[in-house]
Amino acid sequence: MARLSQGWFSAFLPFLFFQVSLSLVFKEAPASDVVPTDLHTRAVEDLDFSILDLLSRDSFFWTGTQNGHPALANLTIDLPGDDENVVTVDRFKHLLMSVQCTDRTMTLGFKDDKAYGYIKRGWQWLNDLDPRKLVVVAGAGDCGWNPTRFPFSAATVDFDDVANTAKLHGGAIAWKDFQNYELTVGNYRPVSNPLGQRDIDKSLSLPFNLPLPFSSGKLQTPVDALDLTWFCADCGTEGSFDFGFHIETKLGIPTGASISLSPNGVKATLNPRIAIQADIGGDIDNEWEIGKIPIGGISIPGGILDVGPEITFSIGYSVGPLQGSAGITTGVTVSIPDDSELEISLISPDVSSVGWDPDLETKPVTVDARLVGEVLLYVKASIDLTAEALGQGFEAGINLKPYVGGGIMGQATSDEVCPGEGDHFGVKVYPKAGVALVADVAEADDPEDPLAEATIASVTASLPTYCAGFGGGGGSSSTGVPSSSIPVQTITPPPTPYPTPSSFLIRRAP
Repeated sequence: MARLSQGWFSAFLPFLFFQVSLSLVFKEAPASDVVPTDLHTRAVEDLDFSILDLLSRDSFFWTGTQNGHPALANLTIDLPGDDENVVTVDRFKHLLMSVQCTDRTMTLGFKDDKAYGYIKRGWQWLNDLDPRKLVVVAGAGDCGWNPTRFPFSAATVDFDDVANTAKLHGGAIAWKDFQNYELTVGNYRPVSNPLGQRDIDKSLSLPFNLPLPFSSGKLQTPVDALDLTWFCADCGTEGSFDFGFHIETKLGIPTGASISLSPNGVKATLNPRIAIQADIGGDIDNEWEIGKIPIGGISIPGGILDVGPEITFSIGYSVGPLQGSAGITTGVTVSIPDDSELEISLISPDVSSVGWDPDLETKPVTVDARLVGEVLLYVKASIDLTAEALGQGFEAGINLKPYVGGGIMGQATSDEVCPGEGDHFGVKVYPKAGVALVADVAEADDPEDPLAEATIASVTASLPTYCAGFGGGGGSSSTGVPSSSIPVQTITPPPTPYPTPSSFLIRRAP
């Protein structure tokens, strides 16, 4: 692990809990708030009281606000059989005088004789043949004790003509008990907007604007001959990802499920200064986490949807063969175009992407002492998602991994090593900077064997060679590297090893 300075946790803790507080909890919304007027069920003035009709299909809505932008969730349930129907209290609450609920009954008292007569004729259907089922959906607080909207499944109904009441017998059920449903989460413009337009898509914002949890660290390496310390004051990420979730189930079996991601101003910056001392003849690489930060969950109460995102920062290196002692300064900023799109199909594993063509902005590489070999450092910023929708569980993650480094070659010559500097010994650096991103889909119990895989981005910047002279001849080393270890001519560097591409891993929870 990295050896981290004392007191880091106490300094970082308030920031972590601030992020936890950024949760989005959806609130119930009646259909009249989100459905255009021409699609509303007819109002009470219509003498046919169609709002009391039994339906085989109905939709339920939840809304929330995130960073000033309204978001919409829509759950549609389908009861296709002739022996099942649904009604929603929200639609005719203005006709009710009372709602009383127990574990086994729901009693609705009507103000209007005509409305009561209408439901008595229509709802008698429930008693005419056994078994039949009528699902009555009560809104939050309709029963006095229920904090969220819930469905009540009734098998029979009793009518009281004197009190104008319908007493349903059955019990509450869970939303996940429905065999046929479709859930979509997205943003929208309210009906009250003067333009009268709705803007519905399948996205919610996941923040990605975080600095690295720690700006420096001394890394514990597997050999004593390698000492590596890094400092990165302005490293981190910016922007956000639009996140969308959609699931559809038929006869209790998911037939379609997908996650979509699209960046908004997403950047990752890696501008490290690396202090390194090494005398190793082989290759060494390692990676480990340096912090997890919850970024606020997304939930629809009542067992509809829970998403628990967090950002995981990791740091990794790949070095060797390497000899010498020096400080290295370099940097890269990776920007992802806003029109990039990624969609993951979870049921029939597939990955599709459009526009993932990162832009790279690099800083020159400088080396302040003698060093020979290969050095590469990277930071990985991952959005890790756990999602449960109506009893179906999923895990997901997206990793953005910028890297910097290069091949460092020593040179000793009677001529100038670096033109115009007059030095006879120095180093030339063949820098590398870039980003790697891969998407795949895998089963939870076998993540190492992807069911589908796609390369989203793999970009390497073209950088000029850097040269640094240190004066004197090959024997004037100020770093203690024996002159015999320094080549006497310029050597074309071998290909710099790339970091293992990051992955977007979707796992279906058991």
